[in-house]
Amino acid sequence: MTKRSKKEAEDLLQTHVLNLKEIRQAAEKMAKIKYKRTSVYISLLGIFLIVFGLIFPKFKSLFIKETKKDAIEYATKIEKNTIICLSEYIEESNTYKIATKSTYTFDSLGLSNKESITTISMVNQSDLTSLLALNSRYKSLYPNANGVINSISVKNNILYFKQNITDYNLFDINSYNPEINYVNKTNVFVGRESMDTVKKKEILLGSSCS
Repeated sequence: MTKRSKKEAEDLLQTHVLNLKEIRQAAEKMAKIKYKRTSVYISLLGIFLIVFGLIFPKFKSLFIKETKKDAIEYATKIEKNTIICLSEYIEESNTYKIATKSTYTFDSLGLSNKESITTISMVNQSDLTSLLALNSRYKSLYPNANGVINSISVKNNILYFKQNITDYNLFDINSYNPEINYVNKTNVFVGRESMDTVKKKEILLGSSCS
């Protein structure tokens, strides 16, 4: 090989220096671009977190409100399966004061259960003979039967007549004595009546239903 001249050697060295400088500049440029991209990503993430922090309480509030609304609607639906009727009056002979609370429960087929509590007290508290006589009479007329549970007692000069028709499928209306229903002004139902029918009939007898 021929020996390089001094001029050629200097030119070659300068070329290498220039190439190294270009490589260094390119590397610095790429580093700056990467840094700028990272800064943009971090900025966007920061903006997102700030916006999310501002809207989250409102979002949470809306969610809670909807949850409460759903709970109220569900409770209302459950409550609508039951109606309560109240009545209170003094019978014609002015002897007895009678109050009744009847709770009617319904399923998809209609009336399924009835629970009632009747209290009978004397207008003249000094005469309890008739009240004790009623106690004996009702106990003989209303023994427990299939689908019907009766509880009759006298406490503190008040006669309590509690009746629970647990299953209208077992309720035998032909063997049931309706005397207590005449006394406390409540209806005798056979079961499967609609809520609207039961409510209207009770209101016609003077009860207040809700």
